[in-house]
Amino acid sequence: MAFSYPSKLIIALACGNRCVLCPKTLSFQSKDGDLAHRGEAAHIAGEQPLAARYDSEMSDDERNDPANGIYLCFECHDEIDNLHPDKYPRSALVKKKAEHEKMVVNAVAEALGKVTFKELNEVCSKLLKGNSVVGPTSYDLVGLDEKIKLNELSPVVRNYITMGLSLNAVVQSFIEGEDSINSGFGERLREGFLIEYHRARYEGIRGDALYEALIALAGRLNTEQHTAVIAILAYLFEKCEVFEKS
Repeated sequence: MAFSYPSKLIIALACGNRCVLCPKTLSFQSKDGDLAHRGEAAHIAGEQPLAARYDSEMSDDERNDPANGIYLCFECHDEIDNLHPDKYPRSALVKKKAEHEKMVVNAVAEALGKVTFKELNEVCSKLLKGNSVVGPTSYDLVGLDEKIKLNELSPVVRNYITMGLSLNAVVQSFIEGEDSINSGFGERLREGFLIEYHRARYEGIRGDALYEALIALAGRLNTEQHTAVIAILAYLFEKCEVFEKS
């Protein structure tokens, strides 16, 4: 039993789509414009009895939980499992993963102060490709914590949403400004996320993996653009225009 696809998305999200050991960027723009991943979700405690760092006391569910996963490039995966497993004990990989995830969160927090209308416009241009105007929909607001629980989102994603909400006023001002010169802009933006949201749910993707699928919708981005997508999705999340609301 290997990591499920949703678990792989969760592991990639927490690691910022970068190899924990290199750290090499592990996402790229494919020919059709979609975001493709070349990273591998490796087991910290091995999957099989003869695998590196195997723990016989772990259950299969624990072994294949995202908490036991680390995102690596092919070369580093081979390094820790086959070439030099003795150099990478379980405790060292757990520590390295935690340090890397903290670095990813800090990078997003730092980029919040650099997101302007320029970055919002750049990512919205990618998000809006091919989306048509849809009719307005009315939503009742739901408390943030209640909605996070309802959508089975982890503390990692809650942190991203909370950071993104710090740019709510900027995002709202940007969308209102675009709507004034480009009728239906906000609706098309919402629709772009909803199309991907329903596609992912149809495929059985939920929780953090669903959040990652929506973030990846804009394709490969620099840190400021990536943070802009986080801010836009947080804005729509709070307004109950994306994700379950009841």
